[in-house]
Amino acid sequence: MFALNRLALATGESEYNQLGIQLAKAIHPRFVRRAEGGGLGMVWKLSTDMKAVLVSSEGHLDAATGFVVYRLLQQAAGKLSGTSDELSSEIADYRQLMSREGRLKASYDPLDLGMGLWMAHFFRGEGWAGALGNQSLEVTRAVLDESRGLLAQNLARRLAFREFGMCLGLKCWGVDEQVKKRLKTVIEFWQEIVEDPTSEDLRPITVAMYAAALVPGAFRDGYLLLDE
Repeated sequence: MFALNRLALATGESEYNQLGIQLAKAIHPRFVRRAEGGGLGMVWKLSTDMKAVLVSSEGHLDAATGFVVYRLLQQAAGKLSGTSDELSSEIADYRQLMSREGRLKASYDPLDLGMGLWMAHFFRGEGWAGALGNQSLEVTRAVLDESRGLLAQNLARRLAFREFGMCLGLKCWGVDEQVKKRLKTVIEFWQEIVEDPTSEDLRPITVAMYAAALVPGAFRDGYLLLDE
């Protein structure tokens, strides 16, 4: 959905964003479930035909991810085709879900940390995003501590794509020179390993996230002309 949104903004062709909206509306009732009492919940993973729940738990940032991506789709629809309310009910569901106590907090997991920063940077002027971003920057200093943090961990406990996700999120949010130097250290550490991942199954995501960590490009708000 995000890729379709970016493609629409890059080309100025609204049909790509509209495809993203169609996908968003189709999957929403499968992932977001309403209990008999009226409360909302989410499931994490479904079968490819969306008929069977594979993982019934909810990911830490699932609701916030939906909230951000659906809003980006809706904003683009307003710019490109003049419609701006197609996803209003779905966005309201995600707003309710992400507002639950303890759902929006900075994570010490590098990928989760980067994901939170990436999402928040699109709406950094809003209270929830500013709070999550600032908390995440505080956590970042501990995660990148040279003596006790990520860089001091045993290689067997680290995954390149997760750390690249952290780098992507921090670059999108914006960091000071000290953090930039430590991000450079993380990327350079993995450069020699990235072409030969430990697990063949991780090669595609590792290489893709490596590229995104080096050059965030369209992952970053304002990169595309129609972002403005």
